Amino acid sequence: MSHALITVLRIVLEFLDDLETTVQMIFDWYRGKYMELPAYCVIVAAVAVIFSVWPLSCIPFIGMFINLVVIYICLKLIAPEIRKYRKWREC
Repeated sequence: MSHALITVLRIVLEFLDDLETTVQMIFDWYRGKYMELPAYCVIVAAVAVIFSVWPLSCIPFIGMFINLVVIYICLKLIAPEIRKYRKWREC
C-alpha cells in the first residue's frame, strides 16, 4: 500500500472513532452519567446534526461531502473534550 493511502485510511478511522466517542459522550451526558461536558460541546454537536438534515444535504455528492466536512470541523472543535471523556471512561 502506498503511504498516501495509509494516511487517508488512518484519518478516516480516527474520524469514525471520534464520531462514535462523541455520540457515546452525548448519550452519557444526557443520561446524567457524564456531567463534565461543557455546554459548547452539546451546541456544536447539535449544529452538526441540524446541518446534516439541512435541505442542501439532498444534493447527492456535494451535500454528503459538505456534511462530512462540517462534522469533521465540529469534531476538531471538541477534540479536547473527546480526549477528556475517553480518559474518564477508562477509569
